Amino acid sequence: MPFDRTRLGTFREILRRLADDYGVTSEKLVNEIADERSAKGLSHLHVSRSLLDRVKTGKNTRKIIELGEIWDYVAAHPRYRVVFDAPEAAPTTLPPDAALAEAIRRFFPENREGNTYHLRDIRGLFVGRYAMYRPLWRSAPDNPLIQISQIDITDTAYGLQIAEIQDFTKDITYFYYQKDEGVMFPYGKYIYFMTKEMGGDPDQSAVKLGVIDGLLRAQGLVQSFHGVLFGSSNLYIYPAARFFCRRTTEEIKADVMREDSIPIREARQYLMSPILSTLLP
Repeated sequence: MPFDRTRLGTFREILRRLADDYGVTSEKLVNEIADERSAKGLSHLHVSRSLLDRVKTGKNTRKIIELGEIWDYVAAHPRYRVVFDAPEAAPTTLPPDAALAEAIRRFFPENREGNTYHLRDIRGLFVGRYAMYRPLWRSAPDNPLIQISQIDITDTAYGLQIAEIQDFTKDITYFYYQKDEGVMFPYGKYIYFMTKEMGGDPDQSAVKLGVIDGLLRAQGLVQSFHGVLFGSSNLYIYPAARFFCRRTTEEIKADVMREDSIPIREARQYLMSPILSTLLP
């Protein structure tokens, strides 16, 4: 879509998203465009960091042609153009998951001083599929069982989205299917995710809050992460339980097993350790 003065508000939102999600400041954006034009033998674009800062703060400018060049650069950039997917829509027209992500971004600002992680740094690291190991909440306390489910994490224009799939439709004992979807966000020392059970049935009411307190990176990606999971539904309020997720490329068949049968040693050790040893100083 071509740029004109009526899109200044949208452009302001795009600049904010570039800064929040990708760490692209006005100065960095101007320098990138200058380097690209120089490499192509084009004349220097007369735009400055102060001009973009004026746009960010809602001040008027007459340099529409120059802003149009920046607009076109962002729209064509293979990494930045994703910010065009949402800004035109008013918040009331955003899909529910996007509206939640936007609300969380504002309530839990990722640029807050003291944050260990920033969305712009982690969003590409988590994308992919994981096998999640966590206690089966409905198992007897004297005979705890571990449940395996599938976690899918995707990067969208609104941030990181997470889904948990429990497909027990081929299991006679635990016959059911459940899909929970939500968002991930960093705040303070940890990374959080919040999900709700999808579906139109009134009984599909599960809500989960996960706190990621550790992760392992290798080859430029998160290979495993772990933390504590809280949950509730119309049937129960579930106690806090440890979870462990390991990256995989395979579709995960939901399963249940004893703690001492977990095939991954580090997952077995983590799930069987006390929660308080991690959460208390």
